[in-house]
Amino acid sequence: MSKSDFEDRINAWLSETGDRACGSGRSAIRTHSLYVEDIGQRLGKQHQNSKVELAVGVYVEDQDPGGDKVVQPKKRGGLFVVADSDLILARDLSWGRTKYAGFDLSDLTAELITFQTKGQSETPGVRLRSLDGGLSFALGLWYTGGETRPKGMKVICDRMVELVNESVAV
Repeated sequence: MSKSDFEDRINAWLSETGDRACGSGRSAIRTHSLYVEDIGQRLGKQHQNSKVELAVGVYVEDQDPGGDKVVQPKKRGGLFVVADSDLILARDLSWGRTKYAGFDLSDLTAELITFQTKGQSETPGVRLRSLDGGLSFALGLWYTGGETRPKGMKVICDRMVELVNESVAV
């Protein structure tokens, strides 16, 4: 398998999760294409044979205040990818700057939250925390400007939490 195969596997998941979250898998692929391409270039060799368990577009709040509900003051996009025992998180830092980080799933825990970008609808979300307490991210699911599908979003968030927490429970 080549780098492009890894990117294709990510895009297949983006299409499925985009359809479940807001009925627009094609928009999810188009919107997140730069993340996918960069992940392929940076990590494609390392993950050329990895099974992609999930890929979903997200809004990322990296200054997570805690609590059951997180309100993100400014919309910052990103991409959440689980490949084998790794989590890849791409997130916007500022205009034209993106940060890519890889984590071992066994170093993280996850919990369900409510996520809202200021002025937008509340959606299901996920909080990721490192076991050592050093990192905490709040993630809301990406959706197109119109329709959201709360039940589909909840299924995706449940799966995100399950994938992260099942590696810790070993």
